[in-house]
Amino acid sequence: MKLLLVTALLLQFSNAIDIDFAALGNLARSKMTTSNMKKASHYAQDMYDEYSGENTVVTRRKVKGRRLKFPINHRLLFSDRNCDMPFQNSQLYSCYDYGYKIPVLTGYIVSAEDLKKGYIEDRPSFYPENSIPRKYRSYPSDFKNSGFDRGHSRSHASTAWSKEDIYETYTMANIFPQTPELNRKSWLKVEKYERLIARKLGSIYVLNIAEVPENPRVIGKHKVAVPSGYYKVIVNQEADFKKCFYFMNKQNMDLSNDRLKAHEIDCNKVYY
Repeated sequence: MKLLLVTALLLQFSNAIDIDFAALGNLARSKMTTSNMKKASHYAQDMYDEYSGENTVVTRRKVKGRRLKFPINHRLLFSDRNCDMPFQNSQLYSCYDYGYKIPVLTGYIVSAEDLKKGYIEDRPSFYPENSIPRKYRSYPSDFKNSGFDRGHSRSHASTAWSKEDIYETYTMANIFPQTPELNRKSWLKVEKYERLIARKLGSIYVLNIAEVPENPRVIGKHKVAVPSGYYKVIVNQEADFKKCFYFMNKQNMDLSNDRLKAHEIDCNKVYY
């Protein structure tokens, strides 16, 4: 039943977003349990063997400068053109950068039907993503005493109907550094907004983009890059709905009177 719902949602967006339906369908059919996911899969080992050589060269890609075009070409965005590793599980697509050790793009669908299923508050622990080669992983400990939160791209609250689905959003392939002010205030507001629109329109596609400067600040033992800002794009093609937002990721910002409307931008000014 869940697979049929996921397929139906993806078909709804087929005119707006170029998604690999077969791959996501196969992924949903083969979804592992929480306990099994904690074990390294054969895919993780294959990826580690391929990229763990001493002579491996990491190509640093600029993630800003190209304007996002509509309708969104999902397959092109989440490809090796923009990613060192296009990662996916049943809840999200992540465009992971080996040099920055964060997802620079994340795409996912939020549906009204899923949101109706209830809300599970229990939060699992963050965990390193085993399918990413070990030398390029970020770890929850990288954020300790850094002054930055472990910010979800796809949020707990937008996935709170199933413990297994929630677990998949606590992979570090879905986490980037956000200031406490941003993560707990402005970003929280736009996450609530995406769920509001999903309930109103039935379902939405969300694209989050991390804006990384030329020489980013890094945190932790594994040198996780700190983005200078984030874009959030919310789309429903059938309803002709499109909203775009931008948030600065600066410390010590006064957000006491912050309003979501102040972050809304022209969708023609979204860059990745």
